[in-house]
Formats: sequence, C-alpha cells, structure tokens
Amino acid sequence: MKIYVFIFLSISCTYFAKAQSFSSVVAGMQTVLQTVENNKNQITQTLKEKEPGVLLYTCTTTTIKDGKSQQEVYEFNMADIDINTIRAFTNKDVIQVQCLVAKKQKFIKKTTDSQKSNYEQEVFFYAKNIDNGRELVDALKGLVPISENIIDKRLSLKTYQEHLNWLVANITQVNLLDKQYVQKLTSSSKIPGRLEFIVDQVSSGKSVNSSFQFNLANLNPNSIFAEVKGDVIVLHVETRRKLDVIKAFATTVQKDYVNNFDFYCESVEKSRDLQKVLKQAVLLSEDKIEAMIPKIKSVGEGIDILNSKIKSVTINEVTFTQQLLGDCVLSFTKKEATPAKMTDNIYQLNLRDLGKNLIAYNTEGKNVVINCKTKAGSKFIKFTENQVLKNYTNQIEFQLGEVEDAIVCRAVLERLVELCEAQEIRVSGSKKELLTQIKNSITKVTENKLTYEQQLELKDDPILQFKSTEIGEKSSKLKVYEFNINDINPVTVAFNTSSTAVYVSLSTNYMEKIIKYYEDGAIKNYQNTFTIQTSTIEEARLLSEMLKRILTMK
Repeated sequence: MKIYVFIFLSISCTYFAKAQSFSSVVAGMQTVLQTVENNKNQITQTLKEKEPGVLLYTCTTTTIKDGKSQQEVYEFNMADIDINTIRAFTNKDVIQVQCLVAKKQKFIKKTTDSQKSNYEQEVFFYAKNIDNGRELVDALKGLVPISENIIDKRLSLKTYQEHLNWLVANITQVNLLDKQYVQKLTSSSKIPGRLEFIVDQVSSGKSVNSSFQFNLANLNPNSIFAEVKGDVIVLHVETRRKLDVIKAFATTVQKDYVNNFDFYCESVEKSRDLQKVLKQAVLLSEDKIEAMIPKIKSVGEGIDILNSKIKSVTINEVTFTQQLLGDCVLSFTKKEATPAKMTDNIYQLNLRDLGKNLIAYNTEGKNVVINCKTKAGSKFIKFTENQVLKNYTNQIEFQLGEVEDAIVCRAVLERLVELCEAQEIRVSGSKKELLTQIKNSITKVTENKLTYEQQLELKDDPILQFKSTEIGEKSSKLKVYEFNINDINPVTVAFNTSSTAVYVSLSTNYMEKIIKYYEDGAIKNYQNTFTIQTSTIEEARLLSEMLKRILTMK
C-alpha cells in the first residue's frame, strides 16, 4: 500500500510542477534560498530567471574575518539537470544541495567576479538546515519537468525554408571576455542545400579568418552535438561516413577538404536550439538534393550532362579540361595544366564494363573526384598518356568543381551503366556465315614492338587451323593450332588484357590437351588453350560473342 501511495504522490508532484509556470516557481524559491553561515564564511544566494527554463544563480561568499568576498554566477537550464542527482547532503559544517548535469556534460556556465568564465558539470546550493535543504530539493526537482516542457515547445518551425531562415538569422557574433567570434551563414540560391559558413576569430587585435562551404544533405544529423572548448560552447558537425566533403578556406585560400567544423554559441541555450534546427534542416534537405538529380532517358542526354559538369575545373593553380565523346563506347580526354607542365590523358572504355556500385565520389586534398572502377577489377580501359600507350587500367577519375556536381554526376553515371548494360551485342547468321565473320575479324594486330599476322582457316569441317606469326624487331615466330571446333568449350571463351595487349582466349573441354600445335613448322606438344590478338576491347568483345554463338550451335 505504501508503494502505491508513493507512486501516486510522485505523479501528483510532477503534474503539479508542470501545471505551474517556470516564473512562479522561481519567484517562490526566493524565500527558500537564505543566507547561510559557517565558521568562516557568510554565503548569500539569489536566484533569477534569465529566460524560460534558464536560471541565473548568484552565490556570494564573504570571509567573516576580513570581509573579502567572491561572487560566482551560474547560468544553466534545469532541463539539463539529472533529476535523480538533486539531493541534500552534509558537507562538514554546512548543508548543500547538489545538481549534476546528465551524462556529466559541462553545460553550466560559471563566471567568477565578472572576469573569468568556464563551464562546469555541477552546481551547489546552500541550505540553512536540513528542512530548508529538503525544500530546495523539492523546488528544484519541480523545475526539471517544467524546463523540459519549455524546450519541447520552444521552436515550432515546419518547412525547410523556415529552418534555413532561422539558421541564417541566428548564427551570429559571439562575444567572450577576451575574444570574439564573428560568424555569418549564407545560403546559395543556385545549389539546393548549399551553405557557406564564415567565421573570424578576433583576439588581442588579431583576426583569423576561416570559411566552410558544405551541403546540408552531406551532414550526419546524429553527429551534431554541443561541447565545451575552453571558455566557449561549440556545436560540432560532421559529414556522413566522415567523408571529406566540406570545402575549407583560410583567408580566401582554398585548403584541403575536411569532414567537420564547429559553430560557436554564446550559451548552452543557443547551442541547444541550433542543434535542434540544424538536425531537422539536414533531414529536410535530403529531398532537395534528391530533386537536383536529373532523370535521364538516353545515353546521349547523360553524356551532355556529364560534359557540362566536367568541362573545365580549376583548383588554385591547376586546371583540368575534360571531355567525353561517344555513346556507350567512350573516349574520355583529360588535360591537366599547371604553371610548370601539361599532361594529356586519353581513356577509351565501354560504360557497360563499369560496376554501377563501384562509382563513388570523394575528395583528394583540394580536389573533388568521381572514381569509377570496372567489374571484377578487369583492366578493360585503354590509357594513353601524352600520346604514349600505357598499360590497360581498371579505373578512371573525373575531376569536379563542387561536391554537388559530383553527386549529380555519380547518379548520371550509374544510370548510364544501366542503359548500356541493357544494350545487347547482336550476333546473327548461320554457322557458315558466322565462321566467315570470325575469319574476317581476325586480322593483323600491332602491339608495342610486336606485330601479329593472324589467320583462321577451315581446313576440313569441323577442323579449323589458326595461324599466328609473331614478328619482333629481330626475329619472328610462326605458331599453328589445329583443332576440332566441337572440342572448344564455349564457357572458356573470354577476352582480357595484359599490359597493352588485348586478346581472346579459347580452351578445350575439360582442359584436354588435344589441340595440335606447330612452331616454325616443327611439331610441338599438344595444347589445351590458345589466344587470338585483337586491336581493341570492342573487337575482342565482338569476337568472343561470335565464338560463343557458333560454339553453342547444333
């Protein structure tokens, strides 16, 4: 029965506290707070309401012997206080009432003699006796639910624009005892979600200027939190997955991209409101950035969008000039110009070879890049640097001017891969017609310092003969393979690259060594595989499809 009475009384007290206004409870506490003396000091206490939910508690300690005094002013919101920590206890010859901030956060601003400020995680009131202490405990506990209710109802913003307007209006100058933070937040009318934050830290006549350009949609709402740094409250923000996608400047000079920065706040209350509005703005901005991505229906449309974004990108003293030509099979030209040199790179690729889920944007120092990788890491991208053929590669990078451009281009590239994957390689004709097409497609190939003179002949149906003369600078070698076409396993037909060479490989069923092999007219050991050289990936792709088709015909 006693337990039920206790629960009822607790619920009744909480309801009664909420029913009262914050101001009336604080006013009633003036009579509860009294002057307290111990054997050394006289302690005078006053309590005021700074704003709804926020207390200003002034504690003046005067030494009885010499009359010297020290004043401490505490500013805090009762909603931050863990209600279970509010209790009276005896400390030597005085009774104190403690209030501790939940999770040990330093959210209580303490100013000593109007000269020095810092943040604490606890504040102590003084009681004349134990009954006075109990009165203080009850009154302070009653303020906690009232303050929590005030915070819940303090801001009633609804739309994305309302949140944005509030942020722009409320991120302003913060004045401390020995320094200032002059802050300004502006939004872009052209890029959805894009904001620029400028802050000048002024102290001792010196000013340090920093600025950050970022998109709200790139921020992690769960990483936004307030903390104390020295004598100031900051609101710390980080990007999703801690990607370095915040463009940073120091006195207008671009620095490396970063993944976090801080807003400076003049009080815990400002940081609390800023945290609430910023979190909601981040969530609301996601639809804005999504609406920015175009819905493309054709490959040509997507290529045009990409070219408009990548055409010319300048980062400090480096300029990238980029262009895509073609359809699903593309030529990508990328020129990098610095005051010292010019680099001209050309990549040739088929978009269907790229992995849709392997397209990602990130930053490298001051650069925004989109990295595209091929499926299974296959080196199917031809690469020429300053007109010199290099080894085939499995990735390319696009340079972008802004993170938002990268977000759009990544989505466009993903869509282009889908469109190109849907385009089938059409191979048709009878077995005889396909064989003729295969014979005509196997031609002379020059690769680096080697030339391959190749020929496929029908020796005696179904026996085929493949000849390949490898001609180097000083010597040549003739290789001849005779095989029954029915012995070739269609599953093993594949194209690949090696350094700068492209080839199609064929193998027998069960890897049996039944391919007759001659080298410069001499009979050699039987083989189970051989390769056909091609000039390009697309030639190899088509040859592979024709071989697979003819090998699966009955």
